Amino acid sequence: MTKLDQFKKEFRNIFLCDFDPQCFDWERRSGTLAELLYDYIEYWWNADLFNWDDYSHILASSCNASFDIWWDSERYNWQDFSWALAEYCYDYFDKWWDHQKFNWRDAWALSMHCYDHFHKWWDPQKYYKHESTYLLAHYCHMHFTKWWDPTKVDWLADSGPLVKYCSQHFRTWFNPKKFHFTKETLKDLFKNCREFKHIWFTNIPVSIQQYLRSQIRR
Repeated sequence: MTKLDQFKKEFRNIFLCDFDPQCFDWERRSGTLAELLYDYIEYWWNADLFNWDDYSHILASSCNASFDIWWDSERYNWQDFSWALAEYCYDYFDKWWDHQKFNWRDAWALSMHCYDHFHKWWDPQKYYKHESTYLLAHYCHMHFTKWWDPTKVDWLADSGPLVKYCSQHFRTWFNPKKFHFTKETLKDLFKNCREFKHIWFTNIPVSIQQYLRSQIRR
């Protein structure tokens, strides 16, 4: 048993014996309860006393298995911790999702963790205010036809994920004038888009061609 595990055990034993909700420092210690005593949430939970402003995300990360006990859409701190719901409570998506309350600054978390619910949360006007297609190509490639918009691509950042994860849609997204050719993206083109070599190979920049020749000579 590690020192941390020992501390948790001792803390729990003391808590179960002496906990007094009226004397407890909810303002500063709410997160400690949620992080260390998630298994005993039914003993200590008090929605009126819990510090939602500072520790909503700890509920989402540590107490997600008890989601139905603590969840309160009106009290949860959506402004600062929308991301935590997407990252840790995706199994309860239908219970917490609120298009208006969700802070779209955290749209990255939706694409990374809630791709199975893509059709429920997808809103291009909201999403593209904060993100490009980078994470969509990586995590939501199965929904490519729904989110693809060539005007929203940051080619410097997005070329890699597109060629890695969206190769089956190559003819749709490839733009020889904008695609960012590097040694890495070239390797991925050979690996994932070889069937389209006749399209992209002729557009390889001279500098990359020189690199290829040097590799062949070795």
